[in-house]
Amino acid sequence: ISNFACTIGFIIEAVVKIAVMRKAYFKDNYNNFDLILVAISIPDLIPNGPNQKLNALRIFRMLRAARLVKRSPALFRVVGTIIVSLKEVAWLSLLIVLFIFIYGVLGMHLFGSRFEVDPGDEDWSLPDPYHRLER
Repeated sequence: ISNFACTIGFIIEAVVKIAVMRKAYFKDNYNNFDLILVAISIPDLIPNGPNQKLNALRIFRMLRAARLVKRSPALFRVVGTIIVSLKEVAWLSLLIVLFIFIYGVLGMHLFGSRFEVDPGDEDWSLPDPYHRLER
């Protein structure tokens, strides 16, 4: 029901904007994007329509939130800060992976041959964890 109501609301919004703005409506890229989303949403209104193939395109409706970033300076600052900090997060992630690799190599070097396992011993052979729990 909410999908139906939102789709009808967006159709009304697009029609009113086109009626008021005329050719200026199509000069704004956000309006073109909204019109494409409305056109994609129309088959969803038909109960047994061809909406199965277009369901994957519903994800693009989430991009309408990008318009809010344009209109709100505070939200624009927050999103800008997140985008700028992604570079530092990538470097930090690379550093963490490097530490894990170094300690993995160090652990294999120090403890790799320290444990002797008897293949015939039942305690050391576990085909899967469920067999271990049955005993």
